[in-house]
Amino acid sequence: MQYVLFDVETTGLSKYDEVIQFCCFIMDGQLHRCSNMVDFYSMSTQPITQGALQKHHVTLGRLRELSKGVFFEESFYKLAKTFERDCTFIYFSSSNFDTRLVNQTLQNANLPAYNFGDRINTLRSVEGHHCFDLQSAVSKYYGIPGGRVSLEKAVNLVTDGNVNLVTQRYKNFNKVISAKNKELACSEELLFHNARFDAFVLWYILHKIGDSFVT
Repeated sequence: MQYVLFDVETTGLSKYDEVIQFCCFIMDGQLHRCSNMVDFYSMSTQPITQGALQKHHVTLGRLRELSKGVFFEESFYKLAKTFERDCTFIYFSSSNFDTRLVNQTLQNANLPAYNFGDRINTLRSVEGHHCFDLQSAVSKYYGIPGGRVSLEKAVNLVTDGNVNLVTQRYKNFNKVISAKNKELACSEELLFHNARFDAFVLWYILHKIGDSFVT
């Protein structure tokens, strides 16, 4: 059984926009132990909207540098070959934003959508590919109506207001990753709305309360 926790940054929010950063934490068998992290930027055929730019601060020129001109489908399909037959994909979006943008990007390149499977409300071991929305789960856990708690609010709840604890752990994590592989070096100033930081926050939330969702 494999868990793949992931987050994306995009050129925007419309039906034409594409993924420009994808980061995932892969957990093989154990929900709390990360066996691998993959983080890549990808070139896009779509312009970066002003709204997206204000959030992730990745300009087109910077994207060319970070992606080395490689498009999303090349990196994603290579990664997807490592996903096991029994795999639950974990994201933070009650509207399925992340999976929609991944498949939208693939279809923009005239490629088939990736099968993330049906959405489920448990993290117990199940057969096949499935999706789990951590945003809805956290909202239910803390009794927040509507299932639309923000990631910033979620980490604030999990840490009892000590968000700096997560930030410091992320910086330590980045130092270890960068020491092992210079290509994965990442600025410590990139926090919320950077796919790596957001994915790390999701992993931290799972580490703290994930057992509550294995029912």
